[in-house]
Amino acid sequence: MVMKYSSMLKKSKVILDKLYSLKDKEEMTIEFGKDRYSDGPREFKIKCYKNYRGDGFHYAIWESKGINGMNIESIGRTTMKGYTYDMMSQRTTYSFPLYKFKLV
Repeated sequence: MVMKYSSMLKKSKVILDKLYSLKDKEEMTIEFGKDRYSDGPREFKIKCYKNYRGDGFHYAIWESKGINGMNIESIGRTTMKGYTYDMMSQRTTYSFPLYKFKLV
C-alpha cells in the first residue's frame, strides 16, 4: 500500500515535534526497521547536542545495542539525512523516513 504524502507529513510531524523539543544532551528512543537477529524492531536513540557556537543544535542517531551512529546533516518535512565516515574517510549517507519511525 502506498502512503499519501499528507499521511507521511502527519506521521512525520509527531517525530519532528518530539525531536525539536529536545535540549542539549537529551535523547529520544525510536523503533525503525527490523533487527537482523531477532526479527523484532530495531531500536535507535536520537541525541541532541549544542553546536560549537552555542547558538543551535546538532543531532545524531545511534543504534541502541551497539556503537554505530550517524550525524544528522539535514532534517526535512518527511526525511532526515544522516552521514558518517569510515576509517578510510569514505562517506556513507542514508535518508531516514521519519514517517516510518515509532516513538518508544
